[in-house]
Amino acid sequence: MVECRAIGFSVDSGDTLQEPVPARSTPVLSALLVALTATLVDVVGSAALLTKIEKSGVSLNISVNYLRPGKGGSTVKIVGEVVKIGRTVCSIEVAITEKDSGRLIAKGTHVKHILEAEPPFPRLDSVAEELTHRRNAVRNKTQKSRL
Repeated sequence: MVECRAIGFSVDSGDTLQEPVPARSTPVLSALLVALTATLVDVVGSAALLTKIEKSGVSLNISVNYLRPGKGGSTVKIVGEVVKIGRTVCSIEVAITEKDSGRLIAKGTHVKHILEAEPPFPRLDSVAEELTHRRNAVRNKTQKSRL
């Protein structure tokens, strides 16, 4: 599991993410959540692609349809699915649902141009393993220094 504590989400696998929805909403927070939703479509869509091929890409188009507001204090599940991988372009769909009820909150599409010139990225499970290894090493060092 990979965690990003700065914005409070965790990735269970290469293409599934869970994120808490704030309990209260303000106009500024609502605007941030809209931007965060589009960012999550980008991030989860890219992660989904990396689970299929070891190449990165650049976004050609990101589109999000906001279907209903997330319930305050609930957790949402974000799942990316690679629909098609062509020679130079791929298409990815991202669904954002309430974790408990499964109700669809937003649906995104992400189209990426696949880059051929750069070296391949490591698979996400390798990155997750490395991050876990580093985190455990830091924890062990911290525990030893307390003794």
